[in-house]
Amino acid sequence: MMSIRAVCIVGAATTIQLSGWLAAAFVAAALVLPWTAVLLANDRPPKRDLRFRRFVGVGQPSRNELTDAAHQPPPAPPTPTVIDI
Repeated sequence: MMSIRAVCIVGAATTIQLSGWLAAAFVAAALVLPWTAVLLANDRPPKRDLRFRRFVGVGQPSRNELTDAAHQPPPAPPTPTVIDI
């Protein structure tokens, strides 16, 4: 697209004596092309959330597991253990 823009600038410079409207059209195209190139470069679907998972035994939550904190409930407080002697 930038090579087309360079052609538009050269075209505007060479056609200014032939037709002012044609030169203005080349200049307008040269001004719009960078904006169009940025829109096309940024046109893609959003990134997926990355979740890192590690193997943990069944029923054993890992405190080191990285998860999305916005979608997880807060951790439950530890329950005290009573020891009878």
